[in-house]
Amino acid sequence: GVLAIMSDPSAESFLKNARYIGFITILSAWIELTVDGLNGLILEKLDGQTLNEPLPQATGRKIAFLTKAYRRLPLITPYKDELATLIGRLRWLKDRRNELIHGAMLSAPNREIITHRVLHHETGTPVRKQTFSEVDIIVTMRMALETFARSTALLHQMAVDVLDELPEGFREVDVGDLLARVEAL
Repeated sequence: GVLAIMSDPSAESFLKNARYIGFITILSAWIELTVDGLNGLILEKLDGQTLNEPLPQATGRKIAFLTKAYRRLPLITPYKDELATLIGRLRWLKDRRNELIHGAMLSAPNREIITHRVLHHETGTPVRKQTFSEVDIIVTMRMALETFARSTALLHQMAVDVLDELPEGFREVDVGDLLARVEAL
């Protein structure tokens, strides 16, 4: 037989929140790419090799590398305020993203409450049950959009300052337009 995880997975609120969570997933990947760019720039051009660490692969370690650079490297000073804000946002988003992405939406009885079973990211076993409102999910999506915009702008500024040019294929994104398109879904 088929396991039913929701009473009506075609309900409007389920579909809308599923789209939002999908967009959060895509934004998280884009944010991670900008963090990779920042960490690479720091390692290669801003004395990052003095941290004696290779470029990290896991998201948490990428944030830790950025944090260590922020705390220890004098060449980071012109970017300290924006990095401090970015690091705080990255930590919050990483945790919220994990709760949403590694979970399973169990019910969406109305537009306000989404019950999520958060699963362990390696074993898939339930860790806890969490309830999100649609507003929580929209706030997370907006935070991801703003973090993407800020991380991209910082990478852009650092690349221009340090390299006197932008990396190949780099372009700025109109986050306002992107948000309007997603909210219109």
